[in-house]
Amino acid sequence: MSRKQRQANLQTTAIGLIACAVVLALYLAGALEWLESKTLDLRFRYSNSIPQHPDIAMIDIDDATLLKTARWPWPRDKQAALINIPAELGARRLLVDITWNERETLREDLPDEADIAENPLDLGDASFGKVWPDYELRDALQRAGNAYLALHYDAQKWDRAEDFDRVVDAVRSGKPPEAAVSPRLRSAPGLQKRVCLAARIVCLLEKQPDAEDCESIARSLTADVALVREVFERSRQYALREYIQRSLAARADLRMAPPWETIRLLYDGLNVSRAFQDPGGLKTALITAHREVLSYEATVRNPLFPARAVAAIAPTRAAIVPVYFVQAQAARRCGFVAFEPDDDGVMRRNSVFATHRGNLLTQLALAVGCDELGVSADRIRVEPDRLVLRPEGARPPIQIQLDRQGRTYVPWISERDPARHFGQHIPADMFWSIHASRQQIAQNLQYLRQEREELFSSEFAPHPTEHKARVARLREAEAAVRRARYSTPADPAAADAQLAAALAELTDFEEAQVADVRRRLAAPGPGDDAENLQLFLDQLPSLETLGRYVADTNRRLEADVASTLAWLRPRIANKICLVGYTATSLADMTPIPTNKRAPGVLAHANFLNGLLTGRMVYVSSTATNLTLAAAFGALMAILGAWLRPRTSVALMALGIIAYFAAAAWLFYSFTYFVGVVPVAGAMFAAYAAVAIYRFIFVDRERRQLTTALSQYTSATLARQMAENAELCRRAETREVTAMFTDLAGFTTISERIGAERTQRVLNVSLGCFSEAMLVHEAMINKFIGDGIFAFWNPVIHPQEDHAQRACATAVDLMKALRALIEEQKRLGAEPVFSELVLRVGVATGNAVVGPCGSEQKYDYTCIGDSVNVAARLESANKFYGTRIIVSGSTRSRVDGQFAFRPLGNVQVKGKHTGVPIFELMGLVGDVTDEQIAYAQAFGEAIELFKQRRFADARRAFEACSARRPEDTAAQRYVEVTAHYEVAPPAEDWNGAIELTEK
Repeated sequence: MSRKQRQANLQTTAIGLIACAVVLALYLAGALEWLESKTLDLRFRYSNSIPQHPDIAMIDIDDATLLKTARWPWPRDKQAALINIPAELGARRLLVDITWNERETLREDLPDEADIAENPLDLGDASFGKVWPDYELRDALQRAGNAYLALHYDAQKWDRAEDFDRVVDAVRSGKPPEAAVSPRLRSAPGLQKRVCLAARIVCLLEKQPDAEDCESIARSLTADVALVREVFERSRQYALREYIQRSLAARADLRMAPPWETIRLLYDGLNVSRAFQDPGGLKTALITAHREVLSYEATVRNPLFPARAVAAIAPTRAAIVPVYFVQAQAARRCGFVAFEPDDDGVMRRNSVFATHRGNLLTQLALAVGCDELGVSADRIRVEPDRLVLRPEGARPPIQIQLDRQGRTYVPWISERDPARHFGQHIPADMFWSIHASRQQIAQNLQYLRQEREELFSSEFAPHPTEHKARVARLREAEAAVRRARYSTPADPAAADAQLAAALAELTDFEEAQVADVRRRLAAPGPGDDAENLQLFLDQLPSLETLGRYVADTNRRLEADVASTLAWLRPRIANKICLVGYTATSLADMTPIPTNKRAPGVLAHANFLNGLLTGRMVYVSSTATNLTLAAAFGALMAILGAWLRPRTSVALMALGIIAYFAAAAWLFYSFTYFVGVVPVAGAMFAAYAAVAIYRFIFVDRERRQLTTALSQYTSATLARQMAENAELCRRAETREVTAMFTDLAGFTTISERIGAERTQRVLNVSLGCFSEAMLVHEAMINKFIGDGIFAFWNPVIHPQEDHAQRACATAVDLMKALRALIEEQKRLGAEPVFSELVLRVGVATGNAVVGPCGSEQKYDYTCIGDSVNVAARLESANKFYGTRIIVSGSTRSRVDGQFAFRPLGNVQVKGKHTGVPIFELMGLVGDVTDEQIAYAQAFGEAIELFKQRRFADARRAFEACSARRPEDTAAQRYVEVTAHYEVAPPAEDWNGAIELTEK
């Protein structure tokens, strides 16, 4: 290697290294993260071995459920079935991805089908049941004791609540509110104005409760009356929340008292003045504020860990939407379910912790997983970029790697169909049906009780007053059961015993009444009204019939319930059940790495699955990715600069493929996510930079040589010679296919049209023919007047299908000439083009291929018998009146692809043996059936000719000539056969026609 070349290679290497450094800089700036995320999606889909934990069960509020129940949301007493029935069946834990952040009003509940079975307006008060939906749901949560509820926050907003607190504190201390405004708040002038005004109003409400009109004072702060009205109510609400929180912190009796008593005490503690406007509005605002305070405190009351333990990895969030306190107080824990998709909208990562006003918020699935694994505060270790959990028992520690925002990748399983995540999903309507059946059973019994009550309390009954007293005691017992169930903590055992005793007492009394009536009718005593007693007794059979009907109906309902429970039990018992939306109209659908639309509850299921299986996603560090990218990029820069371009690009492709395979294996085996984009990008950038630099600067001399050589030979040959001169100097004998073309009668045409027009026509024609040849990679050796000599399969460019390429070229040449003639007619250019007729000869055989010439001038050509035959066959077209003639050796190598007509054997000038020749008619699919039939008939005539049956052959050729009078070949054979009939050839005749012209 010369010194100049070595220096050029070093410069090229430096260019490659610079390109590699640019890619590394882009990676550090985060510009390649979106592309890396796409490669992660591919690994989740195609290189994923994360198992599905068998203890996870999915309960879906799906489309089928909505179709059957015809509504959502269900009343919360109905939603309670999604809690208490799984708990009844032994569910280990319940993750409920349904938000309950507002109260549901009390209502009167009618018996099912009351609008059809009877007139609802005729039903008595006893037929209506009061329903407390929130308390029914709380009772289910209390009895389950293992339910985890969902809360929301908006991760995209900054914490405006903390901003407001800071501004209020500044005003309280006598500072201007603008002094405490954060930079983010300062960037929103309209919001800043509202916050500062609201802070002043809050302090006015606190300091001057006896002021005549706080609103007028607020107006003095700004002339914008509409703005005052907008922020006044919010400010009052904030002040009331502050008041409630201070009061609860200062007085333990307020915190321990039930809410309805606390409200009264808090209201009494306020100095109700005009500063708070009308007292009624104040009380309503106080109740609303109290609900908000109770809900917030109940939501954050039971953190998974102390906030200080994970403060380093728990970002602060904006104001949360807490769970309604009635449900939050009964839940095991509350956790957030906010989604934080990447910039492309795909849900890949989730936060694990967050804080709000110093309180810890935990991701819902993480809360369930930590409790399931027994991870307490002393079993966690917080590092800057990861959270380490140490489960109870012999399970290995679990590492949860975190990014700078405190997020981790969800370990998505490879299953793409959301309906097949974690086994067979259980539709929620099954729990609805169980609840509805049980409710119907209770309503049936209630209806029967009402009918009995009506009879035993009627004027015909022997002791109606005493019966009504016992019914009243039963009602009190039922109310006591409800109060016990709704209490916190719930303890309905004693009330249940009281209810059972009251019901037994009532039943015994009714049976005693019936027995007494029968006895008194059998032996009437003084004062007995036999007629009334008989009327009472006459109504008993219908009541007994109703009782049997109710019993039969309830037995069927109980059987249905038992059957459904039997199906559900093995699917729920000792499982961690996740309840969430999958209905397309309800579900918080989001793109995930394995599916474009998946319900959000699957994010919690997959995250929980990763914790239980110990297969979290582990991410290679930025330093590791940079090191790998730098190493591979530098290697590619060196290889690209010092090796041949084809070798270096092959090595680059091989290296990228091998690295991708290794990355896929690491993810499949260990769920280890190593970056591939920086490595592949560095390698490609280094190669591209090297290639471009070499093309523009280093290889300029070679390109100049190629351009110069292209003036004398084909561009392909020139390029090969420039790249490998040694190969071009080598000659060898090999099989080639040669082609000669000629424009029939062009000499005469050129004499007629003159030199200038001749040059123009010839240049256009030969250029058109050359393009058709180069499409099939012909080696155009030279232009011979108005003809072209080309061949296929040279040493420098081997072509196994050289015969097929030559035949295809011949067909395309005819098409190109026709297109050229049509184009010239359309343009109205040179009319002589319509006179052009092209003849082509093609032959295949061995020839010497290589450079021939002198030291001053040489050409890359081929010499041999096949070349001579091709030239003679081109001339043979004159004799036969054809356009394309190929040798038999050529035809044998493309048999079946093209259609040929046999022309017999021909003995060209300079040869003593016959050569079988054929007319190339075109591709098989382009030739008509009539042409094929004619070629077969002509071939049969040729066979008769070869067999020396000249009379029969003449008649056959005459028939062909009659079919096609313009066929010169048929006419030639008619003449030859007629001659041979008179003067037969010698006995050693080879069956060929001898051509005497070249």
